[in-house]
Amino acid sequence: AINLVNEGKVNLKELVSDVLPLSYWKEGFRRAKKKNSIKIVLQPDK
Repeated sequence: AINLVNEGKVNLKELVSDVLPLSYWKEGFRRAKKKNSIKIVLQPDK
């Protein structure tokens, strides 16, 4: 799978529906429950 990503055959951006700061974790979980959500990424706050 990693080789496919490295070769550009799989676009990971299409697999992530939202990127939120970690402090918005409640909102992230709310969005994850929606049927149109694919994957939510929570990033550490800066």
